[in-house]
Amino acid sequence: MEAKIESIISQNLIELRKNKGLKQSELSSAIGYSDKTISRWENGTSTPDIATLVKLAEFYNVSLNDLIENNAIDKITQAKPDNQNKKFKDISNLFLTILTVWLLAVMVYIGMILFNKQPLWQIFIYAIPFSAYLSYRHTSKYLKLKWLDFIFLSILNFGIVTAIYLTILEYNFWQLFFLCLPLEGICIVNTFFKKRQSKSIFNK
Repeated sequence: MEAKIESIISQNLIELRKNKGLKQSELSSAIGYSDKTISRWENGTSTPDIATLVKLAEFYNVSLNDLIENNAIDKITQAKPDNQNKKFKDISNLFLTILTVWLLAVMVYIGMILFNKQPLWQIFIYAIPFSAYLSYRHTSKYLKLKWLDFIFLSILNFGIVTAIYLTILEYNFWQLFFLCLPLEGICIVNTFFKKRQSKSIFNK
């Protein structure tokens, strides 16, 4: 019975790793075990201890029971449609939120014309960094592309400074753009050099 469970675990670990598109060396870097250890797990010459099995189950987003039962990969396959639906819903919510930001900008613009007789066109400039921030929150959570995060954060930084400058345009306070230099530095460090805080068990 024990030999059968070990065989099931090794087969599940092979299929789960391949489903993620990982080589043994890549999995080794991700979870902090040597590729030789992973190879022994997968060929059945050794079995991970219970604590390691829990880590692997969380890494592959399956339960501990799934790892010791046949066809753990089926759990991943069944979960994909739900994950896709959730991502589609999140993207839809993102676009709705951004559209709401621009709708509010239009309403403020029209309101200023009606009540103050003076169009506050700068409100549309403020809508740009707000939209960039919302996009950054979404892409950093789901896409995890550092270059894209950097673009949205840069738009956020320059957008805010530009909006403030245009609001006080009569003073021509162009020195305000010097703020972009340290802000971009913070953006670079936060995007490319700071480790992401993740819910992964390996960051606990």
